[in-house]
Amino acid sequence: MQTFFPVPKSEITPPVAGSWQKVTVPGLPGWATGVVLHLINNKDVQEVLDIGLRKNGSVDDRHTAMGQ
Repeated sequence: MQTFFPVPKSEITPPVAGSWQKVTVPGLPGWATGVVLHLINNKDVQEVLDIGLRKNGSVDDRHTAMGQ
């Protein structure tokens, strides 16, 4: 059975760019198996950002370019 469990919006910013960093999603219940993320480029410069995401412990990376 699948359940959608909304949590309040929060900013999640990795402490370092250019490498895989573990970040925590606040308010996520321990039984959750995934998240839906909404990414926003909040930089003043309209540069293209390379984004990579994956679940902790996984090697199934998801990559995209964000920007112009």
